[in-house]
Amino acid sequence: MLEKMSGGPMRKSEMAHCFSVILQRLDEYSCRNYDADRVLWAKLEVVRQARNQKLTKSSVLTVILQEAIADAIPIDLVVSALTHNDPTIHLAAFSTLDAIIPSYYGAGESVTALQLFSQELELWKAALPYALKCSGKEHVAQMIKCLDDVLNRASAIQIEGDVDDTDDLVISFCSFLINELFVKSGSYPGTVAEKE
Repeated sequence: MLEKMSGGPMRKSEMAHCFSVILQRLDEYSCRNYDADRVLWAKLEVVRQARNQKLTKSSVLTVILQEAIADAIPIDLVVSALTHNDPTIHLAAFSTLDAIIPSYYGAGESVTALQLFSQELELWKAALPYALKCSGKEHVAQMIKCLDDVLNRASAIQIEGDVDDTDDLVISFCSFLINELFVKSGSYPGTVAEKE
């Protein structure tokens, strides 16, 4: 799409600048009396497209795009998007967490992939029980795909980093999935799991 707009192939820095300008423009719509939910969804979709172009990875994340993401989607807006009553919005938020979280750290701050992943898992734990309850079947299937991506990234982080810390994070997250979602939330009212 951006190649068509620019008339040819673009460098990553130019594409990052385009995405940052789009986010800034959407921020201007947030200040006006436009539908806040639509603007939030559009911001999340812009970040998703930037991630699909591999512009949000720590190694290629430009300062301009990083600041645009952090300004357009502050952490409190991410948390509200994750627990939004519209499944399209919380699905978009779940699918862009890995692209949004690195933007909150400045260029001079050193943050490891494990720290970013830990913060992402905390957000998943906080919002997933609600999101699963208020989503239709098609959205749950897409959220499970997002969960699969999270676990795949965990194995990639494990390969490049401290295996023990990553194992602890993944085991804790899997325990949460099993105990909180599948056993407690998945049981019917009045079952043995609820009575215990």
